[in-house]
Amino acid sequence: MTNVWRCVNLVNLQVQPTSSEGEGAKDMRSLSGGERSFSTVCFILALWDAMESPFRCLDEFDVFMDMVNRRISMDMMMVVARNQKHKQFIFLTPQNMSKLGIEIKSSKIFWMPDPDRGQGVLPFEPIHNEDEETQE
Repeated sequence: MTNVWRCVNLVNLQVQPTSSEGEGAKDMRSLSGGERSFSTVCFILALWDAMESPFRCLDEFDVFMDMVNRRISMDMMMVVARNQKHKQFIFLTPQNMSKLGIEIKSSKIFWMPDPDRGQGVLPFEPIHNEDEETQE
């Protein structure tokens, strides 16, 4: 559950990550990284409902989420994408999405290969300035 109040150019966002009665709403600063990411996705989806733009983009929105919250977030975003067919959605994530089983007609999922991390030092050649060599 997310509540947003707007007053005098200030947005106060309080989040209740569990449905239990004993635990009250939390300030965003007290949330874990995954709870904060999930709350941010919910907030952005609400903002998208109120603004007009032909593109909807999110980058690395799920980096701190566990698999359960990632699945719920993607399901919510796919519902919005299905309902807003006149807009283009772009979701970038370094996470593996193959286990989520996302299948939507008229959508394309592009997977990029992992970067080569074993390269060590980049193979740059030193640049020698001819003027410096002649002055020495």
